Amino acid sequence: MTFGDSQSYIINHIIRTPSYPLWLDFFEFLFGTEDYLLCVVYFQIIISFTSVLFLSLVLKKYFKLGKITFFLIYLILISPVYSPFTYIKQNLVNQIGTDSLTYSLFLLYIGIVTKTIFKLNFKGLIYILFISILIVTVRPQFIFLYIIDVILIFYYWFKSKNIHKTINLVLMFTVFLLSASLYQRTYNYFFHGVFSSIPPLIGTQLLVAQLYLSNPSLDIQLFHDKKQIDFLKWLYAAIKIREKEASLSQYINDIMPYVPIKKSEAVTLENIYWTHYMDAWRACYWKVAAVCYLCNPAEQSYIESDQLKTSIALKLMKANYFEFIKLYLGTIVSWMSYYWSGYYYHYANLLGIIYTSFLIIQAVILTFIFLRTRKTLFFIFPLITTIHFANYGLIALFEPILLRYSFYTDTLQLVFQVLFLRYIVISVFFKLFK
Repeated sequence: MTFGDSQSYIINHIIRTPSYPLWLDFFEFLFGTEDYLLCVVYFQIIISFTSVLFLSLVLKKYFKLGKITFFLIYLILISPVYSPFTYIKQNLVNQIGTDSLTYSLFLLYIGIVTKTIFKLNFKGLIYILFISILIVTVRPQFIFLYIIDVILIFYYWFKSKNIHKTINLVLMFTVFLLSASLYQRTYNYFFHGVFSSIPPLIGTQLLVAQLYLSNPSLDIQLFHDKKQIDFLKWLYAAIKIREKEASLSQYINDIMPYVPIKKSEAVTLENIYWTHYMDAWRACYWKVAAVCYLCNPAEQSYIESDQLKTSIALKLMKANYFEFIKLYLGTIVSWMSYYWSGYYYHYANLLGIIYTSFLIIQAVILTFIFLRTRKTLFFIFPLITTIHFANYGLIALFEPILLRYSFYTDTLQLVFQVLFLRYIVISVFFKLFK
């Protein structure tokens, strides 16, 4: 029921956004200290089935699905929660963590988005904006939904040409954003005595990839602030020790000064972006970058430490800009196909290139058709692809794209590809037998 991250939610740790810890507190208030976590799990089971059914019914209505397609969609959507395939199953509902609640809210968001796109209405967009803000206060990863909100506001103007209501949507969105920031600040002040709106973990996550790419002897010369220099020296020394402990010393710099790779292996995108970056991230760099959170429990020290890490990370990113872009794009492409390629990751890079190219080409063509025809059907598919890439793009800024972060949009993308294939088959069928 609990796992590594559970305790930080249970104790309202400062690195967590407020909604899920407060949700746990609410259940503890209702059911007492002994059984409340079990009640949380029961609730997560109920809401997961409900949200999957809700989105499935919405898609059934607006895409006019038959029973077989409906059940196939339902099975795909429920697969991250209950699946016989180990590499897909996340055991979400059985864990105390944000994933289950976030997945359910995300499906609710997509369901309302679908309804609002097919049947444009102002109230639906208000719901969309509110739910996106709520999801971000549960799991900050979903900040990429703000991009989708802006696209939907523009879509509303494009379809309705109602300037007055569009301005109202922009104002409402701004109010929601400010309210969410105040909510986070108030929560942190009440529980931790710090009036801060950003969970102090961003700098740590941003720093990991930059440490992986960094050349210690060269990059240390970029810094002049004593605090930054001392901390960076400590990081480099800790990484060196950790590399030896984790048997990562077998990797050498054959590719470029900053990116290690096994000498015995051919230089391929897979080796760089899949095997070594993931192994190094898990075994070494993340553990070194995050260690300060274990050293000093004072809330203010978390914020100061994270600010220091952010300043170092941004300077290293600027110094190793091209290497980071290469790592960033390679990470996205390499992981793009993992959800449906399973453990056959030796083919992941090739499949990722093919799948990424297909999604981009599909989105461009359908967007062009939508602009020509203004048919809703041709808007929703590229929108879902945009959501998918926005999620991957955000994750890759901070770390390798683990399945526990990507399954939300992986699952959704698979569902809409099934719907797209069905649309193509039906269209061809009617043309042949018309």
